This record gives sequence, C-alpha cells and structure tokens, in this order.
Amino acid sequence: MTYILCEPRNTAMMEVQIPLTDISKCKEAYSGGYNVIDDRVLCAGYQEGGKDSCGDDAGGPLMWSKGDQYYLMGIVSYGFISCGELNQPGVYTKVTSFVDWIVEKINNNFNMRKEQCFIFVTLMIGLITTLPCNDSTVPVGKIKLTASNLEFASTKPKDKITIKEKSNVTSSKLTAQVTCGKRMAPNFRILGGSESQLGAWPWMVALGYKNSQKKNDSIEWHCGGTLISNKHILTASTCVANTGLNILTVARLGELDLDPMVDDGALPLDVPIKRIINHEGYDSKKIINNLAILVLKNSITFNELIQPICLPTLLDMNNVEKSKNIPFVIGWGSINAVPQKNEKNSTSLMEVQIPISNITECKQIYSNYKSVIDDRVLCAGYPEGGKDSCRGDSGGPLMWSKRNQFYLIGVVSYGFHECGDPGHPGVYTKVTSYMDWILNRINN
Repeated sequence: MTYILCEPRNTAMMEVQIPLTDISKCKEAYSGGYNVIDDRVLCAGYQEGGKDSCGDDAGGPLMWSKGDQYYLMGIVSYGFISCGELNQPGVYTKVTSFVDWIVEKINNNFNMRKEQCFIFVTLMIGLITTLPCNDSTVPVGKIKLTASNLEFASTKPKDKITIKEKSNVTSSKLTAQVTCGKRMAPNFRILGGSESQLGAWPWMVALGYKNSQKKNDSIEWHCGGTLISNKHILTASTCVANTGLNILTVARLGELDLDPMVDDGALPLDVPIKRIINHEGYDSKKIINNLAILVLKNSITFNELIQPICLPTLLDMNNVEKSKNIPFVIGWGSINAVPQKNEKNSTSLMEVQIPISNITECKQIYSNYKSVIDDRVLCAGYPEGGKDSCRGDSGGPLMWSKRNQFYLIGVVSYGFHECGDPGHPGVYTKVTSYMDWILNRINN
C-alpha cells in the first residue's frame, strides 16, 4: 500500500500485514509533533519500515482475525510524511475506545434494536483483552456490517476465557460488560465469613414476602437475588415456587442490615415485583433447573450502592475452577449450622469465600439423594466444612472476580441438612449452563 506521492492512485485493492507497535515507542517516535498518542490510538508497522498504509487509505480498516472471522480494531488515521518510513509506524484510531460513541450514534440514527447494540458493545469491548501482544501479524479481510443485523463471533482472550457461539448475547437490557460487576463505593476490606460492608455488593437483593393470612403489611425477608439489569433479578425457583402463604411482593436493593433500627448508612430502595419467570423445567424433587427471573415494576437508576453484576457470557468455567481466585457467596441467611424452624435469619449481610468442589466427588456425596448433580450445577465448600451458605441464602449469588469485576457464576440452590457439614459442599445452579434461557426470557 506504500506508494510515491506523485504516482497515479492505485486502482487495485491492496493488502498488507503489519504488527502492532508498542504504544510507548510510538509515542516517542511522534514526540516532536503536535499529534497525540494515547490509549485512543493504535500504532502498527515494521521497525524496518517498507510496509504501511498511506495517502488515500485513510478511514480504512485495521483488522485482526480469530478463527474464520475478522474484527475491526483500528481505523487508518495518519502516519509519517513518508509512508513506510523506518521506525515510524502508522497511527490508527482504536475502535475499542470509541464503542460507546459508535453505538450511541448508530442507535440514534438508525433506530437499531437495543439488543443488537448490546452484542456490539459486549463483544467489541471483549477485543480490549484480545488484541494480540505477541502476534507478529494482523491479517486483513472484508467485514460486512449493517445496522439491522450486527453479528460478532465469540472472542477468546489470552487467558482463554471464551463465550459459547450459540449463546444469544443480544440483550441491551443487560448492562455492558465494561461497566457491570464493579463496586462504585470507596475501598474496603473483604473478610471471609464475616459481616459485609456498605457498598461491597451493590447487586445484592433481598426478597420480601407478605403472609397472606396476616392483615398487616409487614414484610419478611426469606431469600436473596442478584441484580443483572436495571429491571431484572436472578434468583432460585425455590424462592418463587410453592412458597405457601408467603407471597413474593418486593425486592430491596442497596441494603446492608435488614434491621430498620440499625443505622448502617444504607439508603435501601424497595421495588415492587411485576412478574415472576420461573424456569419451566424446575423439579422440586430432583432440584434441577432451580432458576427464576424477577421483572421489576420500575426501572432502576444505578448509583454508588446499586449496581448490576456481570453475567458470565465471556467466562470459561474450566478456567474459573482452576483459578486461584476463590468465589464469594453472600446472604442474610442463618448463621447457625442447624437452623431452627422459627429461627430468624441474620439481619446483617454476611459474606464468605468458598472454593469450587470437584463435580465428580460432589455427585458421589449426593448419590443417595433424589437431587441431581450434573453439568447444570456447581458445588462449593471446604472439605473440612465450617463455611457455607445456609437457609435464607437461597437465590443469592456465588460470585467470581476477574480484573476488579464480579461475575455471577452460581445461584444458591441447596445443601446438606446441616450447613457447613464436613464433606458436604453446597450446591449452586450453574449460570453458564442457562445463559441462553436467561437472555431469551429477558428479551421476550
């Protein structure tokens, strides 16, 4: 693509492969000019020069391939006065830094469906972690992109986090991966097996029930849930099905201590529940498909103490299970190993870290029970016991962190009759196994 300025313009489409250049070296190369080299651009070219974009290539694509599909990672912007100059890489607008702007303008001008915007945001943002640092080439190709049908392939970052291609990640009703699962509150400590702190888990939800036989409007808090969008909560079927006299009516967000007499600094928000979407395959005897979605009556405005968690659309559970990061489970459930029938749950939000257990061993442990242990569940707990979710924690989140973001990997389902019993891990609905169902129900 490099040519002499005075020569006629090339009429044949040309292609060239050029490696990405270290941004600090690029910044130094252009230090004598007025142009800005920062995280909004990419630099690419061979140190010895000779291959480069040039002249009327401006506005064209810098592309990277994964499998049989190509990703737009840069837009030809500018270069040195002489194309392909030694130690003077070309400069490209970095697409991942402008995804929000792109989506906003497409959405406003083309009336693109919101769910199509979401896949654009989610998977393009994924390119931030897939940019090849050690790959020496950037293949070229053609991409067809229309406002009415945006489709992107799954990405696979360097740590092998993957997204299933068949997962229908198409809901703008979910928060973009770049903003979900982040704590907005000031820094705080995290201690396993202890009371939580205000703002530590801004996606945690307390589910409130009214007793149909009681004349007063008092609310009892029996289950937990997780905020996954500004209008949806993920919880367990056990919290919404066969609840007897207890009728699920309200979701409380931004809470720390459920005792109204405790001054914890929280400003909880109670939102009526408009609709319950219980998994149609839920079986209370086998305890399978233990998952439900709650649709709130009103959309939520996020703030420092109310934020959505990330769904694991980009997580490979094999990597999660091998990771040194131990998942967290939180809830307002019982803190006693053997909960009593009329015992009140903890009013203070509790947190604990528990490792994921081997699924084969877990299946063996529960082999004498009617419940089913298969690839639709996760088991978690210490072999020696002592730390576990318990009654009242049902529906709450099992969370895993990566790069300061938290992902919902499990929903508290059930456990042994004695919480934290040695050799009996708790069982959690595996969220990655239900992503298609979750996204389909949210979209529809």
